[in-house]
Amino acid sequence: MIIENRKLTDIIPYDNNPKLHQVEWIINSIKIGLPDGLSNEERRQHIVNTLIDQPIVVDGDGVIIKGHGRLKAAQELGLTTFPVVVRTDLTSEQVRLARIADNRSQDGGWESDRLQQELSDIMDQLPEVDFDGLGIDEDWFADLDISFDDPLSESDDTLLDTLPPEPVNVVIQPGDLIEFPNGHRLICGDCRDWHTWERFLNGQQVHGVITSPPYAEQRKEHYNSVPVEKYVDWWDAVQANVQQALTEDGSFFVNLKAHCEDGQRVLYVMDLVLAMVRQWGWRFVDEFCWVKPGYPGDFDRRFKNGFEPIYHFARCAEFRAFLDQVAEGRASSVNATWEPLSKTQGTEGTVKGLSVNSVRPSNVLEIAFDQTGVADSHSARFPVKLPAFFIQAFSRSGDRWCDPFCGSGSTLIAAIRSGRIGYGIELDPQSVQWSVERVLKELNEETCIMNGESVDWNEYRNKA
Repeated sequence: MIIENRKLTDIIPYDNNPKLHQVEWIINSIKIGLPDGLSNEERRQHIVNTLIDQPIVVDGDGVIIKGHGRLKAAQELGLTTFPVVVRTDLTSEQVRLARIADNRSQDGGWESDRLQQELSDIMDQLPEVDFDGLGIDEDWFADLDISFDDPLSESDDTLLDTLPPEPVNVVIQPGDLIEFPNGHRLICGDCRDWHTWERFLNGQQVHGVITSPPYAEQRKEHYNSVPVEKYVDWWDAVQANVQQALTEDGSFFVNLKAHCEDGQRVLYVMDLVLAMVRQWGWRFVDEFCWVKPGYPGDFDRRFKNGFEPIYHFARCAEFRAFLDQVAEGRASSVNATWEPLSKTQGTEGTVKGLSVNSVRPSNVLEIAFDQTGVADSHSARFPVKLPAFFIQAFSRSGDRWCDPFCGSGSTLIAAIRSGRIGYGIELDPQSVQWSVERVLKELNEETCIMNGESVDWNEYRNKA
């Protein structure tokens, strides 16, 4: 293998690269562990030396296979040359596969349209491609909000949920508490720490909680990895805080599916469900099946993923339930025909009575991902309709709902659209900032209260 130095101007980015690279992340990750007492020039030289330790890989035409983020970082640092490895031994199909496999291991989100095009082209050229052999299993596909089986029309605005651009200048800091008009709140913190809950609950409780927590050892780029054998112990602090924050008649919904190892599903999710009931005293009310689009690939003796479970837990038998709120004039299952009701008012009546023209849905939910045009950097984003279904079925107008792993804020958006009050906890500052952008856009507001002080968000974001 020959390594040569090339001018940055001679290193060609791949036009259809689907990965969203954050230069700040790359440079900041190098800064971690810098020795104390270095001058600014010494710090810069250390960053440069660390960056060029890993060459950019290009094909025979000089187009990047691996290293788009490093090229951007080199440009940001003012470099003029960079070490390059030239791979002339790869076919065009092998080059495209290498790009996807390499990008999968890096931080950052995906541009859905480009990623879908790349994967589709690869499967056309190599229909028997073994994704498992590349370390890409169906669980990774299931985290993407793209569909190969049933592409949605761009004109289908019932499924549109346009996101603001991904934050570049992240101004949110750990501990920031953001309050919005009408009582909606968001905090950058750890939901396993009760102090985080105390700060933003302000003496109140929530009537419902819905979340998709990090999977064991599957989302290392977004959370510290939790080993399978320690997951239930790790979850104990989460459920304990939820139990303390939740009203006696509230519900707790958990979207979590076990991944595969050595050709079989690991059992930590089953262990978690058992612990919720047998160790921590929750009632296991039901298991919902969220049908998701199928994703392509040969997964070696297993069918592709087509669903994820959502577990319903409650503190007591008489939990809040207003099931007609998702049944009025609807078909016998949610499927694609179900639409969230706008700011509906739940009623206190018996849950047994149904009007002549209403039929309740089943516990099988076919709710597609919102078509945003860009994949969220938070890897477990809900379609807004999913939390909206549970919010409307199990609470009344004005009730408070929380997502302790709220990512980019879909649960807050669902609460707002349903006439409830949305609360969110998220550890990642970039995801919190994205949530702020989405909530303000949804509310058509420009100001919020940041750590007790009213701010114009655009001015605050640009000043920092």
